Amino acid sequence: MMTLGFLVLAVLAIGAAVLLALPVLIVLAVAGFVLKALLFVLFLPFRAIGWGLGLAVGALGLVARAALLLVGFAALALLLVLPLLLIGLLPLVPLFLVGLVLYLLLRPSRPRDISARPVS
Repeated sequence: MMTLGFLVLAVLAIGAAVLLALPVLIVLAVAGFVLKALLFVLFLPFRAIGWGLGLAVGALGLVARAALLLVGFAALALLLVLPLLLIGLLPLVPLFLVGLVLYLLLRPSRPRDISARPVS
C-alpha cells in the first residue's frame, strides 16, 4: 500500500519534472512560432503573386464564359429564326429566279462605261 510519504514524494517528483520541462517546452513553442512567422513572411510575396494570378485568370474565365454564352445565345437564336425566315422567304423564290433570269438576259445589252475601259 501506498503511504502518505510515498504519495508526497511522487507529487514532488512530478512537480520537479514539470518545473524542469516547462522552460524547454516554452522555448520550443516560441521557436516554432518564430519559425512559422518567418516562413509566412518569406513566402508572402509568392502568395500575393498567386492571389493576383488567380484573380486575373478568374476574370479572364468570366470574360470567356460571358463571350461563349453570348455566342451560344446567338447560335440558338439563329437556329430558331433561320428556319422561320427560310419558310417565310420560300414563296419569294420564283420572283427571285425571274429577276435573276431578267438580269442575266439584260446585262449584256447595257452600254459599257468608258471610264472602265483600260488605257493602252
